[in-house]
Amino acid sequence: MDDETKAAFASATETVKNTLTLASAILTVSVTFLKDVNKTPSSLQTWTLKASWMCLLFSAAFSIFTLSALTGTLARARPLDCKALYSVNIKTPMSAALILFLLGLLLTAAFGISSV
Repeated sequence: MDDETKAAFASATETVKNTLTLASAILTVSVTFLKDVNKTPSSLQTWTLKASWMCLLFSAAFSIFTLSALTGTLARARPLDCKALYSVNIKTPMSAALILFLLGLLLTAAFGISSV
C-alpha cells in the first residue's frame, strides 16, 4: 500500500472516530442536562429531542460499522488503492453516519433554541 492510500485510510478513520465521539458526547450532554434546560417541554420539543437522540444513536452505530468496514478492507490480502474507500461497504455506513449526525445536531439545536 502506498503512502497516499495510507493517508486516505487514516483520514477516513479519523473522520469516523470524530463523528462517533461527537455524536456520543452530544447525546450524553443532552440527556444529562435535559432537566436543567427545560423542566416542562412541549410535545413538539419532546419529539424533537427524542428524534435527535435516535439520529445521534444511529450515527454512532453506523460509525462503528464504518470502522469495522475500514478494518476489513485494510485486512484484505490484495493491494489496495484510494478507490477502495469508495466501495459500498465503506461509503454507505459512512454516509449514513454523517447524515444522521448532522440531522441529530440540527434537531438538538432546534430543541435548544425552542427552549429559550
